[in-house]
Amino acid sequence: MKPKEKSIATVTIHGAATMGARERRRIASWLRHAADMLLTTGPKMSKRFTARYLKVAKA
Repeated sequence: MKPKEKSIATVTIHGAATMGARERRRIASWLRHAADMLLTTGPKMSKRFTARYLKVAKA
């Protein structure tokens, strides 16, 4: 019987096709920062780690 696969990490980017290049670069930079943090502080993190990139609505 084939072993069942289990997702251990998920990345969802909403509106990637419609966002501008500048916003995509910002998100890519943020992802790189999150990856570096995972590598350097991973053993100190909690069992479940959630990172959010939030866009503030214009007033």
